[in-house]
Amino acid sequence: MRVGYVGLLLAFVVLLFPAASSAQNAAMRSACLADAKRLCGKVIGNPTARMACMQANRSKLSAACQAASAQRRDQAIAACQKRLMAKVQGLDRDQARERIRSCVMAEMQRR
Repeated sequence: MRVGYVGLLLAFVVLLFPAASSAQNAAMRSACLADAKRLCGKVIGNPTARMACMQANRSKLSAACQAASAQRRDQAIAACQKRLMAKVQGLDRDQARERIRSCVMAEMQRR
């Protein structure tokens, strides 16, 4: 399948691998700490498990946490979208998804 849904792929990957600056991390922690404790208290010390738990419970997150997550996601999408739009055109979906995932991971390390 050819990539016609680059934005959708970006959103999917960013949900799995969110990127954020230090200020965004602080805002995210502040907005989501109570939700993390309430919904994922048993795995809060394990970042991978905590992320999976929070994603599995997205519909139960507070409005503040959802807003902080959306802002973080939007900024990562914008950063990667500028770099990748031309590069993923013509690739199949799996190849495009891997390029996008790599971009988001690099963006996470930069911020």
